[in-house]
Amino acid sequence: MNDFKVCGKQSSMDSKNPYEGHECLVSLCFSYDQSVVRHLNLERFKVIDCPNDKCDPLLCPYFHSSGDLRRNPFTTFYESIPCPNPQSCIKGSQCPMAHNAFEIEFHPSTYKKTFCESYKKNKVCLLGEFCPHAHSGAELRVLLLHTMPFDHDFLMFKFKTENCPFIEPHDPHVCVYSHGPEDFRREITTKPYSNEFCQFAEQRGERACPNRGHCRGCHNYYELAFHPLNFKRIPCKHANCQKPFCPFVHKEESFQMSELDQLNSFFLYPINRSISIQNVKS
Repeated sequence: MNDFKVCGKQSSMDSKNPYEGHECLVSLCFSYDQSVVRHLNLERFKVIDCPNDKCDPLLCPYFHSSGDLRRNPFTTFYESIPCPNPQSCIKGSQCPMAHNAFEIEFHPSTYKKTFCESYKKNKVCLLGEFCPHAHSGAELRVLLLHTMPFDHDFLMFKFKTENCPFIEPHDPHVCVYSHGPEDFRREITTKPYSNEFCQFAEQRGERACPNRGHCRGCHNYYELAFHPLNFKRIPCKHANCQKPFCPFVHKEESFQMSELDQLNSFFLYPINRSISIQNVKS
């Protein structure tokens, strides 16, 4: 899909758009173009022992102790979830969880995914380039969901698939971003899963599932309700539904998702974001 330009567009989530006056390119894939913004090399950051005798660990790309030592997340699998016993973990370097704050904050799944507090307060960040948080819209390593049109295609394939980058308090139910495992949706175009609940997640939550992100079942209400094979298939039980993002069919809606089931490419490869049933029939 081609990149499209967003410039000073008003966010529906916030009275003040943090991107106002900032022209950026938004695409379905994150760009590692270092000419636009410089990010730390997460394959090497805090992976190599510091050759200097004295320096500030917070402002140094090398590790100095077990407190800032990072395993390379691209060669050793672990999640950005804190290990309950990092000091006495019997799995050691093979533990699938993070062993310190650096492994959490500089993990590919969390690095530059939220704004730095200095950005909100309009102050200079003391950590500079070594800060794990973003200081501008250009630094954010997330797809800017709030700049996209909130159509059916968006709700099925992009809604709640990115963690929220905004640090200001707001209602997660009216936000298009995820705020935790209870509403995070895996991108079904890259990690397909069925339109039924995972037996473990249904009983005890996602963390109880041994397959985690590779599971073939839904792990929460949002993955289930907004699944392309469940979305807009069941009438809404509320006559005057006021939900900003409702996955059920309302009386005024004539869009029949079942008519798209015949398109083999629709499920894995969502077509134009302005899709309409008239286009499908023609």
